[in-house]
Amino acid sequence: MFFIYKLTFLFLTPIFGLFGQATDLTELVITGKYQGKNIFVQNPLADNSGIFCIEQIYINDKLHKSKISASAVEVNLSTLSQGEFIFVRIVHKEGCLPKVINPQVVRIPTNFKFIAIHLDSDELNWVFKDAPPNAHFMVEERDKNSSDWKNVKKMKVDSKPGQVLYQASINLSEKQEKRFRVFFENQEGYRLYSDEIVHHGDKEPVTFYPQRVDNKITLSRVANYEIVDSTGKLVTKGEGNEILLEGASSGLYFLNIENRTEKFFKK
Repeated sequence: MFFIYKLTFLFLTPIFGLFGQATDLTELVITGKYQGKNIFVQNPLADNSGIFCIEQIYINDKLHKSKISASAVEVNLSTLSQGEFIFVRIVHKEGCLPKVINPQVVRIPTNFKFIAIHLDSDELNWVFKDAPPNAHFMVEERDKNSSDWKNVKKMKVDSKPGQVLYQASINLSEKQEKRFRVFFENQEGYRLYSDEIVHHGDKEPVTFYPQRVDNKITLSRVANYEIVDSTGKLVTKGEGNEILLEGASSGLYFLNIENRTEKFFKK
């Protein structure tokens, strides 16, 4: 059994094509086992402008091809070892769909699969069916200003038969748009990806005062924070809505708070 997933990147840093219009991207993820043959993909035109659909192709997270100007693409897998597990990401423009002509060349028989995934407040929930032993899940996130997925939490798989619910606490900060997904990986290195969950951001940005500090900074709400001095040395970090700085020397400092950095001066 092979797996092909269509994931929508609603909040990537915009890619501007002709006429200055932003282009949303989606991706196909193909997972399986290398059996000595390459994958062939049809690459249609994205629109009437004559631009082709596919933007990049990645093999095991390494860029293989980009900006492909051909109606058919051969994905060369010959650098892999026979029987090696692979995952191929085909990143393409929204509104068009590349077609994998021979996905059967990487198929492997499996019964396990993702059943559902959803976001509930600050918790990611997913259901996985018939997980094998000696495997794990990895929760990943990607924000608007990044081009890479970031691993945020690793969890062991419960190998009970049937459907099992998993939960992971995540950081949904401010009004920042984030995407989350989970991948399953067994002890041989085979990966299986969930659908993406998009968080549009619904919290007000955290504010702080004063900017010329005596002994304490007050945040507008409870949040994770980190303070470093002008040399980049960590001064303090934690979670709360008050930060005490009684022992800090006078000078310039930086407050890292929920994916942004602010400056302040300690008197």
